Amino acid sequence: MDLRGARLYHYFSSKEELSLRCVHKSAAEVCARLRAIAPAELAPGDKLLALFRAQALIEVRENWQYLQ
Repeated sequence: MDLRGARLYHYFSSKEELSLRCVHKSAAEVCARLRAIAPAELAPGDKLLALFRAQALIEVRENWQYLQ
């Protein structure tokens, strides 16, 4: 998008607002994916493992560029 400095503040009132919006959007996407797994007809341990696995994939595979 190449938005920097003053241009960002046209859309966000502060760095804090920008940061919170990013966190909320990311959390909403993660929660939606995990909610899709939660009703699965799995044994509790298998369901928990599936939830952990999905969370790990989201955090590592999809956010790899932020971890480097």
